[in-house]
Amino acid sequence: MITVIAGLGTVPRAVFPGTRKSIAAWCSRRAARPRPTKVAQLQTAVKSHAVIDQAIGVIAAVARMTRAQVWDLIPETSMFTNIRLRDVAELIVAWGTTGSLAADIREELSRRLNAIILR
Repeated sequence: MITVIAGLGTVPRAVFPGTRKSIAAWCSRRAARPRPTKVAQLQTAVKSHAVIDQAIGVIAAVARMTRAQVWDLIPETSMFTNIRLRDVAELIVAWGTTGSLAADIREELSRRLNAIILR
């Protein structure tokens, strides 16, 4: 069963075992949580974008390909390894300086690069 709460959308009934008091308590806890400000959200987005852009540059340089050719590699690698996009990008940028890359990411990137080369 679904409960509709004004301003909060729909919430599964299981979240509220029975009473209106539990709904009110949940709403007050949710309202009390600190929320990131728009500025903080924008700063995080800019940092993520910069790291992803750097990772694209690392792969393009190592694979001797254009940025356009490697554009989809990082999001696809993130999706198939089930690792957040920003984390994959950070690991790739670190790989550029350390020479070490996690095996699952390395294997997925290698597989995807080979597929591009063989096209």
